[in-house]
Amino acid sequence: MSSGSLSAMQIIRFVNEHRVLRFAIAGGLSTATYLVLMFALPSLLTLPALYINVLAVFGSSIVSYVGQKYFTFRLPGQHVQSISKFIAQTVSALVVSSLLVSLFAAISDARIGAVLAAVSIPLFNYYMFKYWTFAHRSTYHKGTVE
Repeated sequence: MSSGSLSAMQIIRFVNEHRVLRFAIAGGLSTATYLVLMFALPSLLTLPALYINVLAVFGSSIVSYVGQKYFTFRLPGQHVQSISKFIAQTVSALVVSSLLVSLFAAISDARIGAVLAAVSIPLFNYYMFKYWTFAHRSTYHKGTVE
């Protein structure tokens, strides 16, 4: 191994010390879960696409909650409080993204709203998760880089 390459332990340490990177990993797993379910469920269930979407969103939300709570923000316990806030936050993000898509559909192109939502919702979620949904008594932790 050359001096310029990273060891597995260095990579793990880097991920461990950078919350934003952990947020992206957990979000990526949630998104992947959504896509897998959206593509797999139609061949397993004879349901309309809207119901498949609801199941896929539900499944990906479970992955997101577990990933963000335990991996990204490392918040033990407090399930009633954190799940309630997570649900409220998820619904808020859905409302914001729906408003953006609807607004741009009315004035030009819904895809512009979708792109804006795809960029803004993760930022919105990160800060809401950090400062409200999964906030610790102290939101800054020793050894964590934002």
